[in-house]
Amino acid sequence: MGLLQKLWQRLQNHDRWLVASVSLVSGILMVRAMVHNRRGGAIKDTTLLPEEKAKALAATLGLNPRFSQRLVELAVFKARVGHADVPLESASGSELVPKGLGKWVYSQRKRKADGKLQAAEEAALTSLGFRWKLDPDEMDVSEMIERLVAYKGQFGDTLVPKKYESDPLLGAWVAAIRRKADPLLNGGESILDVELKERLDRVCFSWEPAKRCGSNFMTGFRIWSEAKSNGMPVPDEKWCELQREARRQGKLSEQRVAYLDKFAFEWNSGEQA
Repeated sequence: MGLLQKLWQRLQNHDRWLVASVSLVSGILMVRAMVHNRRGGAIKDTTLLPEEKAKALAATLGLNPRFSQRLVELAVFKARVGHADVPLESASGSELVPKGLGKWVYSQRKRKADGKLQAAEEAALTSLGFRWKLDPDEMDVSEMIERLVAYKGQFGDTLVPKKYESDPLLGAWVAAIRRKADPLLNGGESILDVELKERLDRVCFSWEPAKRCGSNFMTGFRIWSEAKSNGMPVPDEKWCELQREARRQGKLSEQRVAYLDKFAFEWNSGEQA
């Protein structure tokens, strides 16, 4: 019996899962084919996506075949962009993100939080450097500013898209910073830490996104909240009633309810000037 076989037998089950997942997933990341394009003489880098990889993961780690297939997709995503932080709502037509992968990643975090994620599944995801929490408020500020400066060095500005696939954490963090700084989203005044604002000003942070949300809610909310901030009459009672009805039907998000509550929105009847 070889040395590696002896060491393998001494490992506990959980450790075997971790070692196997690291080996197999690393193999996925390393599988590259340099294909010569005879017409143009160019070298094209293509990532192989054999179903055998998913089957190998399922057989070795005892994983569900569907989970294994998604794990392969996640590994290939990481090979392309350098991390496993798949955005939740990536465009389905993106070449970087297979359709539904963002939602699958989100569901794995929820399964772990609910205690439903198997040890083998957790080990396989952990081996990819999978982040179990993606809360912008928990990110290290200095690290995020460094990422922002790197983005600026590459693109010449700090207009990071909210759904920035190359660095979803940076996109989410920048969006969160803008929300905190916007008085109209916080009852009439910014809630961003003054020192942080000064640090961001020094790197020429763009306080306005390249494109504002043009949803009916946000368009109406900005008009309504500006009127409230200036002590003006409610400009559109019909819009207000639509928000009440949306909340009654459970169609108004908690975040939007919070935006309105910060201005003491009247939920039960017509508002007074």
